Amino acid sequence: MASVVVLGAGVVGAATGHGFSHHGHEVTFVDIDPLRVDSLCSEGLNATTTLDLGGASFFVFVALPTPSAHGSGYDLSHFVAGLKDLGRALGMASERHTVVVRSTVPPHTCDQVVVPILKRFSGELAGRGFFVAHAPAFLREASA
Repeated sequence: MASVVVLGAGVVGAATGHGFSHHGHEVTFVDIDPLRVDSLCSEGLNATTTLDLGGASFFVFVALPTPSAHGSGYDLSHFVAGLKDLGRALGMASERHTVVVRSTVPPHTCDQVVVPILKRFSGELAGRGFFVAHAPAFLREASA
């Protein structure tokens, strides 16, 4: 089975992680909200506020909030902040990881935002030090 890290344990991240866990994969949820982490731990799930990519090769599912900015697109500030942390963690990792973007983002975000940030903060190149994929979530807002 695969080792999976879910970065962001809101509606999309929780649904993603629960699904992988249900099918026997080793899932670690990472979220900045200690209450959310405690809730997941009380369900018997592995959750933490600290992103650590040491050890085995992982799939990292990025499910960070990208709220609608009322007609002017998406607010990517939380998403970008999380990518910077992820880039730093990738730079310290001994194995290559596949980063899968689950967050709702505008077209071309992977090429124009995700890859450059991960490259800058990890010191690695996409396709060599890490891989990037996009598997957008298609959920009704605030439900899974």
